[in-house]
Amino acid sequence: IALATGARRMVLQKALMRKLPAVETLGSVTYICSDKTGTLTQNVMTVEKLQAIAGKEDLLNHAMLLNNEVRFSEDGLLGDSTETALVEHAIAQGLSKEISEDNFPQIASLPFDSERMRMSTLHEYEGKWILFVKGAPKKLVEVLDLVDQKLADDWLNINRTWAAEGLRVLFFGYKEYEQHPGELTVADEKDVRLLGMAAMIDPPREEVIDAIKQCKTAGIKSVMITGDQPITAKAIALRLGMVQEDDD
Repeated sequence: IALATGARRMVLQKALMRKLPAVETLGSVTYICSDKTGTLTQNVMTVEKLQAIAGKEDLLNHAMLLNNEVRFSEDGLLGDSTETALVEHAIAQGLSKEISEDNFPQIASLPFDSERMRMSTLHEYEGKWILFVKGAPKKLVEVLDLVDQKLADDWLNINRTWAAEGLRVLFFGYKEYEQHPGELTVADEKDVRLLGMAAMIDPPREEVIDAIKQCKTAGIKSVMITGDQPITAKAIALRLGMVQEDDD
């Protein structure tokens, strides 16, 4: 009877429960875990900042347009919000899918995975071959050649500054071949030259901020689950009111 009465009161507040025991379970909740992208944030990625190696700006734009799994359709771009943001930015710089594919026809690709945290695509380019590599900053730094390893600390410091602003940062690299490298494998992701970096913002949902406040009032701790760098995740959590500045 108590459960039914509670369920009735929740219906008046536009919360419908199919199973009455769920009301009792909800009353004992102490933690709520939530995905970040599209749940706590708007899932509307836009490129906020960009930095390229001197003289490589055009090549970085081509890499942003080609190194992804985005599909073009009559309804617009289809794919991961991070990748569509990169493609949209490259198009805004005057590129098009046709221009990039004509200049850099793709031969093979290595999809992103959670262990490598990188994606690579192989293209023909002016009688040679070029490998574009995109990935998490630390994971791409791992495969840089000895020359660009000397730049790694400076670029990682910029990454930390951007990440602390709540931006999602990706590094880009490239590698040229005089001869066709054969079947593309993970082993090809080595001796990569640094190309540049891009930072994107995904604004928090305004309504989530109030929901988190209500959870705190009810003694419920909100937990954000994300694949972002810890420093980026903390910046977003601060905006949402999930943590305080001095929290670890």
